[in-house]
Order: sequence, then C-alpha cells, then structure tokens
Amino acid sequence: IKLVWEGRSENLINLRLFKPVFDRLIDIYNIELHIVSDLSYPLLNRINFSSIKLIKNIFGSLYQENTTQKKSYIFFHQWNKDIVSNILKSCDLAIVPLDISNKFLFGKSMNKVILMWKNNLPVVSSNIDSYQKLSNEINHPFCCSNTNEWVDTISKLIENDDFREIYIKKIKDFITINYSKEKFVKQWD
Repeated sequence: IKLVWEGRSENLINLRLFKPVFDRLIDIYNIELHIVSDLSYPLLNRINFSSIKLIKNIFGSLYQENTTQKKSYIFFHQWNKDIVSNILKSCDLAIVPLDISNKFLFGKSMNKVILMWKNNLPVVSSNIDSYQKLSNEINHPFCCSNTNEWVDTISKLIENDDFREIYIKKIKDFITINYSKEKFVKQWD
C-alpha cells in the first residue's frame, strides 16, 4: 500500500502528527509513505533547512537514504511539475495531516483534497472545517481527529474494497460535476 503526502516543505512538520498512525500501520500492512516536496525550506529568507533532515527527525530509522542496504518505509521525491501527477497516480491513498491547534492551518482551503481527488486518490485528512464540508458534500467520511480514527479509516480503505470503490466513485462524480473542463469553460461563459 502506497500512501502519499504532497506539499510545501514548510508543511512537512505536520507529518509529526501522522507518525504514530504510520507506526501502527506498518505493524499491520506492507505499507510505504511517499513524500513529494522540495529538498529544503527557507526560514526568514536567510537559512535553508533540509527537508531530508526533518523527515529523518520525524521518522527515524523508518527513512533510509540507501535502500539497497536497509529497508525504507519512507520515500522522498523532489517536487517537479512534470512528474508530480505521475507520482500521485502511482499511489493508493493520500494523507493530509494538519495540526488543528494551529489556527492558521485550521483555516486551510479545500484545494489540497481536490488536487488529490483530481488524481483519483482517496484522501484521509485531519478534521478541519473545509475538509469536513467536502466530506459532507460527498457523504463519505475521511476526516480524522485522533490516531485511532486515522488508523481505522485507512484500514477500512485498505481492507474493504466496496468502501474504497464507493469513495472513488463519489470523488469522480464530485470532480466531474464541480471541476471538469466543461464546468471550467462554463464559468468563463
């Protein structure tokens, strides 16, 4: 099972929230986490911090740079507009963990989820208002508030083909109705 997280390198810190979930999932499933981001991120426009160092700090030995010598559960892909969609489509499920105690992140738009849905990826996310609104619109639960909910939701998507297929059908319908090329052109008309 290939999970994917995609985003700006400054937001990699949110993967700390997902670490306890991932620890439980790797005990149950043959699972990988693919991270698509930039190699570094700036602080105060003076210093660049290494994304790889942060990933190592968060995941410890689960991330290995030399995968021929040691098993790695975490794989890093440098963000590139020409390949990001291919990476997303090669994965099974997208995750969007957010620190909901950070009021700035709590107001995040629904764009990330829609991007993943446009790539036919089911999403499991933190429970913020914009994501909960999408969950309500498609009438399918994908927002989580704690580690147990994350593990249960991801496990259900892995183990229950019907649940997964229903979710994928709902996201395809939602994208077709709200974000298709025809809908975009109609907005301009």
